[in-house]
Amino acid sequence: MTKTMVGSHEPPDGPEGYLCDPHAERAVLAAVVSGGPLTQHLVSVLEEGDFTDAMHRGIFSAAAALSLHARRIAPHHRHR
Repeated sequence: MTKTMVGSHEPPDGPEGYLCDPHAERAVLAAVVSGGPLTQHLVSVLEEGDFTDAMHRGIFSAAAALSLHARRIAPHHRHR
């Protein structure tokens, strides 16, 4: 994510390494899909492009669309 830098002690190589952290992205997505009080705030300040992982961008986009239409987000767990 480009708006938050949370991560390991040693970021990946290159300038992008300082701006992305898959663990932080997953934590933010968990807050978004939880439907808690942070959902509206996060949807209003973040954009799909703030996520570096394509899957995370898709999840955020879907959650944001549901949130904007005042629909409850119900994450489903898949067991493999």
